[in-house]
Amino acid sequence: MTGQQRIPRTAGEPADMSAFGGVATCNVVVNGPLRGSRTLIVGYAWWDQTPQPLLHRHDTDEVVYVVSGECVHLGEGDHVRAKAGDFVYAPAGRWHGVYNASPDVQVELVVIFGGTGELADVGFEECPPELAEEYLRNLPDFLDPVTSG
Repeated sequence: MTGQQRIPRTAGEPADMSAFGGVATCNVVVNGPLRGSRTLIVGYAWWDQTPQPLLHRHDTDEVVYVVSGECVHLGEGDHVRAKAGDFVYAPAGRWHGVYNASPDVQVELVVIFGGTGELADVGFEECPPELAEEYLRNLPDFLDPVTSG
């Protein structure tokens, strides 16, 4: 294991983002195999447009830092709009999702999972369609999902 490291956001390994409909890209820049981390995964994600958010949950806490753009984080009744410079916290085990609220501007995020250094241990689970439809149907007006045009 080495000491401090400067890690460019483009360094790392691409994460499998196929569950997100192929619209998002993410480089994992810190995890166990890459940097020897036992309790932390950090990724740098970006995308231009999200036709509909993928609601999901996992076994680890998640913190998202919005680097640029504006996005909407959907949760179990606690939907929030976040812009560059904001942090959003999603507790382990709760359904949540994110989409780009500014389809003309790319959104860039730093995504951090705590408690593990292995992606396989995050425990990603996609929300059942009927529950996802209920969340999306009951959004406040200012959080209407972006449509692809």
